[in-house]
Amino acid sequence: MGTHQTGILLEARLSKSIPGRQLLQEVSCRLRGWERVALVGASGAGKTLLLRALALLEPGVHGQVRWQGQPVAEERIPLFRSQVMYLPQQSLLICGTVWDNLQLPLRFGVHRQRQFSQEEALELLRPFGFQQRFLRQQALQLSGGEGQVVALVRACLLQPQVLLLDEPTASMDPQAAQAAVELVQRWWEQEPENRAYIWVTHNVQLAQRVGSRRWRMSSGRLQEESPQQDLPA
Repeated sequence: MGTHQTGILLEARLSKSIPGRQLLQEVSCRLRGWERVALVGASGAGKTLLLRALALLEPGVHGQVRWQGQPVAEERIPLFRSQVMYLPQQSLLICGTVWDNLQLPLRFGVHRQRQFSQEEALELLRPFGFQQRFLRQQALQLSGGEGQVVALVRACLLQPQVLLLDEPTASMDPQAAQAAVELVQRWWEQEPENRAYIWVTHNVQLAQRVGSRRWRMSSGRLQEESPQQDLPA
């Protein structure tokens, strides 16, 4: 898929089955720098499964994921996941403050050379209406939408190459959802030739805003369609 001349960041050919059902049917996809993909499809079509498989998080998947032209060797998986970052719909937060959660990735070896300040975090949080006191809130007491904001800001602070976004605004109110779209856009615009994302959504209007390409999952199959097609998601 795709014809842009920028380098390929991520490509895969994947399948997964369980007795009596093919969950991923020889899915083949390619994501180049500069590309912004909206991934649509009915519930149960395989959208989340595809993102998890691309992030090498889904067991029982057959096939291969290639990052920057090379298969991802086992010893490179931590580095790969630091650059190809999956955000599940339900935010992964630990007990502690919001600031503790934003700093969580810095505990891991692959991120130990990184650091960011509270001011950097606040710069990304302010468009959502959050001030410094928000950093002191207990993360496990946040609403679903607030948790999604924390997870998205945490990912953008880490500056990955690829974001795999599984309905990242599903629990946000319209104002926060718009701020999230703008945050991802700013992250992408910092280095567009070397960044890309896949954004899962059921919202046709949102798919039009966030995607320069549109992929559709249907019964474990992936196909590309024109972003102008306003088919039900």
